Amino acid sequence: MRPFLCVVEERESRKALSSNRKRHHAHISDFRRSKTAVDVAVAVKPTHLTFEVVQATPVDAIDGVLWGPYPTSISATVGDIVGVVR
Repeated sequence: MRPFLCVVEERESRKALSSNRKRHHAHISDFRRSKTAVDVAVAVKPTHLTFEVVQATPVDAIDGVLWGPYPTSISATVGDIVGVVR
């Protein structure tokens, strides 16, 4: 299973072992048994979704956040200004 989100702590990428979700909010925690937790807001748009980290604790222990990768079934070209996805 591919991760939705990983945190970078001590120069190491850590996958979440636990998560729960409510309507437009996800709480992701237990990154390899650390006390790190990340809250993500999910916004549903007419053509896409957006994800935003709204809280991360403990903030001083997190060096960064990695999103995805997300599997897709897109076979046509998408986007001609920013990039191309096949």
